[in-house]
Amino acid sequence: MTRHGMIDNGTSVLDTPLVMLSENDPWTIRDSFEGVQVFGGTGSGKTSSAKIFAMAFLEAGYGGLVLTVKPEETEQWQDWAKEAGRENHIVTINPSCSYYFDFLEYEANRLDGSDTQTTVSLLMLIVEIANGGSVKGREPYFELALRQMQTNAIDLLKCAGETITVENMYRLIVTAPTSMSRLGSEEFREKSYCFSCLNNASDNYDKAKDINNIEELHFEDFDIAFLYWTNEFPNLSEKTRSIIVSMFTTTADSFIRGNLKKLFITDSNKQPAPPDIARKGAIIILDLPVKKRDNVGKIGQAVYKLMFQKAMERTPYTGDVRPVFIWSDENQFFINSYDLEFQQTARSAGVATFYLTQNIPNYHVNLGDKGDVKANSLLGNLSTKIFLAQPDTATNEWAAKLIGESWQLQTSSSSSFDPANEARMSANISEHKRHIIEPIEFTQLHRGGPKNNYIVSAIIHQIGRTWSTGENFLVTYFKQK
Repeated sequence: MTRHGMIDNGTSVLDTPLVMLSENDPWTIRDSFEGVQVFGGTGSGKTSSAKIFAMAFLEAGYGGLVLTVKPEETEQWQDWAKEAGRENHIVTINPSCSYYFDFLEYEANRLDGSDTQTTVSLLMLIVEIANGGSVKGREPYFELALRQMQTNAIDLLKCAGETITVENMYRLIVTAPTSMSRLGSEEFREKSYCFSCLNNASDNYDKAKDINNIEELHFEDFDIAFLYWTNEFPNLSEKTRSIIVSMFTTTADSFIRGNLKKLFITDSNKQPAPPDIARKGAIIILDLPVKKRDNVGKIGQAVYKLMFQKAMERTPYTGDVRPVFIWSDENQFFINSYDLEFQQTARSAGVATFYLTQNIPNYHVNLGDKGDVKANSLLGNLSTKIFLAQPDTATNEWAAKLIGESWQLQTSSSSSFDPANEARMSANISEHKRHIIEPIEFTQLHRGGPKNNYIVSAIIHQIGRTWSTGENFLVTYFKQK
């Protein structure tokens, strides 16, 4: 198997090969944009076989985003980049680095504009990520109430001339009046950040009215936001208010302290590292390995990945737009509901998603409610499936069904004896449907190492493709050395 670099100055020919899967079966840039899912058990040769695709992306000039689970993955990608002559394109992001990415500031200030509802939808996804998808499990009312509170917090901050940040939203919400008597108290007026915002927003609104410039200065929703914080919010039942406030603050708390604050809060001593730099050739490595950083690693990387996906979607792929990749080994740690939506548009955005995991049940567990349905939706939009040695029966049966069945002849025979002890033989031939590749065959694939002459075997399926063998699957081999 070979790989080919073919991009010059960020331009590409979609049907030019990136990797040759056999002498007659190219895997192209177009194929990369349709997504890849690799399945393989522990020790199956996932990393060594996937390297050929990583090197193809690097040598072809792709920008990219790399998510990490194991601490050694950062160094591994740095070595691969050096091997491909791309070491100067590496941007490593971790709590002690010289980069930051304030996602709310980025969203509020992007050139094509962002309205409040777009920002709130982003925040709802981040709440889902931080809570492992549990927000969707609550009653719909609470999700709607959380969305309403965040909308009015952002609108009030805008009208008050404050920067839209997680920290400012947190300060506004936790100092908001919890009763009408609290609203009128002297202590509230002296100490509350929310009151300060209400006061400044009111003054700014009056000035905007005087110069007849309300719409241009984004004060259209000031009346609703003011009414919400001075009437509706204080009059919510204590239980309802505590639930929606807690749904927000438990998430926000992660981003206003510790390592996530170092990564996601504006710092004048650091350089911003927005996802857009990948379109200029940067290989962004999120050096927050889950095995070392635990939940901080999961949340931080999943949020950056979400922002990366949204940023890439805003730039349709053309010949003068650089292609990019998202590389996620142990992808079960980072998967969320937006991945299902993103994969439907990744091709038009010029994004190659390359996901690896041990087995399908990993996705079922991490996608929560209706995880099997969600996993099937995602996998249905990842065109190339690469199956390595696999002990999981559910994954092997799914793979066998994906490749399909065929009618096969089956013979049977019987014998009997009549009273005269004369033997009678009979034979029957019938057709039966059987798997083209039986599930057990996926357990017998070569796992590399000296025992297999450092050869890893794989079975590849691509939606709608007939390979040079005339089959809808291809058996191929990866050399580890």
